[in-house]
Amino acid sequence: MLFFVVMGAVAVAGLYYVVAGIIDANEPRYWGTFTEEFCEERPRRGCQSVGTWVSDDGSIRLEGVSLDGVPGDDGTVAAQYQPAGVANDADTNIVHTSFGVSVEPFVTVGLVVLAGGVAFMQWRKWRGTWTLKKDVGEAR
Repeated sequence: MLFFVVMGAVAVAGLYYVVAGIIDANEPRYWGTFTEEFCEERPRRGCQSVGTWVSDDGSIRLEGVSLDGVPGDDGTVAAQYQPAGVANDADTNIVHTSFGVSVEPFVTVGLVVLAGGVAFMQWRKWRGTWTLKKDVGEAR
């Protein structure tokens, strides 16, 4: 039962981001340049790049923002920022590399499909092992 609760939670989380992506489809997104200032060590997954992001037109400047990817050898990379919407970047203080932007829809849909598919396959596997006794008295 716990398995289905966990898979259900993963599917709901993935579905939330799918719906948020659809709702946010018309929100403005700005491209600019991220410049790494330092790399914040994390217990797992290496370090998180933190730096300054400036939009291509110079109208938006973010300092102390995190990058969801890896900057180039010179410490810079093109990155996207979405300041408004359900799943906006202002709340999480992050900018996204072109790779992150391109795989985002596939990851969210993949979460829903994977969690739903795994739960369905496990249900089919367990389906024949759970039987209900109609009457305890008849079993004697």
